[in-house]
Amino acid sequence: MARVKASLVSVYLLREGPAGLEVLLLQRGPGHRFPGDWQGVHGHIEPGEAAWQAALRETAEETGIEPTVWFRLIRVGSFYEPATDAVYLVPAFVALAPPGAAVRLSGEHEAAEWRPPAEARERFRWATQRDDMDGIIAGTGAWPRTGPELERMDVAALRRRWARRAPPPAAGDG
Repeated sequence: MARVKASLVSVYLLREGPAGLEVLLLQRGPGHRFPGDWQGVHGHIEPGEAAWQAALRETAEETGIEPTVWFRLIRVGSFYEPATDAVYLVPAFVALAPPGAAVRLSGEHEAAEWRPPAEARERFRWATQRDDMDGIIAGTGAWPRTGPELERMDVAALRRRWARRAPPPAAGDG
């Protein structure tokens, strides 16, 4: 029986550009999975980490940008990997970069570009990424108000709530 697993996150960074909203595209570098592909921020959820925490960490690691506002995309991407016989769920997040934020590329990427949402959508290889962009386009149609596809996240409240949680059991317990 196939397993269902949420071990990855996607983050799409937005900024206000001269002609309206723009999306950050990152191009995968040589020597990495899917070299040359354009994408948003993607990464693995580490053990004991919540998906939203992975989104914050991966964004900082891959771009050096600390967003000012965070949203969760209501829809969740998914794909099947035959090598592991697992269905992967990929929570997606949208974050607003501060004005003038400079991108600091990680070793995973060789280029970065800011593009209008519709143009960014066409650069994505995977249908799940294009679906995410469709949700972002629908959710930001009346920006700065958001539509039903995006829900604003209170990161400070999430951090407080998670700080009060009991620590996970030590390895080998239970």
